[in-house]
Amino acid sequence: MEINNSELQAILDKITQLRHELHRIPEASMKEYKTRQAIMAFIADNTALEILDCGAWFYAVKKANEPTWKEAIAFRADMAGSEADCVYH
Repeated sequence: MEINNSELQAILDKITQLRHELHRIPEASMKEYKTRQAIMAFIADNTALEILDCGAWFYAVKKANEPTWKEAIAFRADMAGSEADCVYH
């Protein structure tokens, strides 16, 4: 799948907008409820990944359609909460 520059810029703009949204909703560590919902909504709206909600945490899966795929790729990320009154850029 090839992506042209305007499509790439549109993706980058969406991700940047998500980052700004997340910085407007700081939450304490282990209480990132709004953060979790925002990320789940972003994934649902912008990808074909299947979201599996496990309560306090979730994960997203892209199931292989091709039985010949031999390697799996996994990405892992954590949410680190902060209630500090500071401005992120």
